[in-house]
Amino acid sequence: AIDVAIDSLANRDHVNLMAVGPPSTALTPVQPYTFSVGITSLVQAKGEVDYLTQLVKEHKLAKGSPIALFYINTPGGASWAKIISTQAKAAGFKVVTTQSYAFSATEVSSQASHIASSGAKAVITYDIPDGSKLLASSLKTLGFSTSIPVIGVQYTTGVSSFKTIGWPNQAAVAITRTANTGSGTFFKHFLADERRVHVNPTTEGVSTSYFSAQLVFASLQKCGYPCSGKQLNAILNKTNTTMHGLAFGPVVENPKWHDGMTSVAFAVWNPTKTSETYSK
Repeated sequence: AIDVAIDSLANRDHVNLMAVGPPSTALTPVQPYTFSVGITSLVQAKGEVDYLTQLVKEHKLAKGSPIALFYINTPGGASWAKIISTQAKAAGFKVVTTQSYAFSATEVSSQASHIASSGAKAVITYDIPDGSKLLASSLKTLGFSTSIPVIGVQYTTGVSSFKTIGWPNQAAVAITRTANTGSGTFFKHFLADERRVHVNPTTEGVSTSYFSAQLVFASLQKCGYPCSGKQLNAILNKTNTTMHGLAFGPVVENPKWHDGMTSVAFAVWNPTKTSETYSK
């Protein structure tokens, strides 16, 4: 696989790779020179199960509720489905149906039909906005209650993501704040940097990429000049930071963990307002 070949070259030449969304095979087992600051299927699954448990505590979902899983059929998605199925069952939830769709899909009516007839009281996803939009449209057509929570679409483009998908009771996985939702000097500089290059703060991938760049810059400053690949690697392997609150939990890199993100938050949309709230 191409990721294995790239890892091999990076290891041979001591070139540090800082990836926003590498496949799980590039991180497990840990590759010495491949790092991630994106979300992995393991961290997302744990966050979603924790969120379900929080809904139970808030009396918004019954204990032991049946849930449906919906994911994009990629290696990451397949890995997520196995992990969350195990974790959800361990937390007392009943997985009643697991549905996947191809990246190129233009409709998911069959998958939606299985979900609608399953008796699920929550739908958990490993998804992108386009897929969630297809699912929401099909579920509405089938008369699936819009009061049932759909949890897990990648939170990429701010409130516009929610509006595009159009599901009232929706929570999206968020791993970093956007520049316009943080506070303090760091976020002022972040927002100024985006404006300087004419980038909208809610553009997909910007916040995570900015985190990655800032982490590399900070590590290079610590390393000084000249800085070899081995020296930079040693510094990156001591990472433990939220980057002034840009991430919702510590981003950790060490010789046994190169996944980066250790926790997620959930952006929750209120259709009657023009902003979102975050729930850890």
